[in-house]
Amino acid sequence: MREATEVYVSWQRQVVTLRSPMKVRVRVLHCPDHQEIYVYPKPMRRLFLPGCRFDMNVMNAVGLLRWGLCLQREEIQILLMDRGVTISTGEISYLSERFLVYFSLLHRSKYPERDSCMRITDVTCS
Repeated sequence: MREATEVYVSWQRQVVTLRSPMKVRVRVLHCPDHQEIYVYPKPMRRLFLPGCRFDMNVMNAVGLLRWGLCLQREEIQILLMDRGVTISTGEISYLSERFLVYFSLLHRSKYPERDSCMRITDVTCS
């Protein structure tokens, strides 16, 4: 299928990372023989938040600074500005809340693992 694919749509988007802003070009491939098949680049969803101009590392930094170190939005803004990242306090609020959602989902995905560990080692005092 790879040989028969053609570019269906292509777009660019500006993304801000902890190192520097960068342009990301996304090309979605399409098979002309199979109208329902589209091939999206795999790492796009893991590296960049959909509809957000910041990458995952910026979100993680904001979340850890906000919830891990209990810094205020203005303090986070100053720290990120020192790294060359211009961000508003509203975006800091949005990214910190999004961080909590992703962290919660990660925590819940580990429930079965945690429960199996608890069953193996009984820590009750009898």
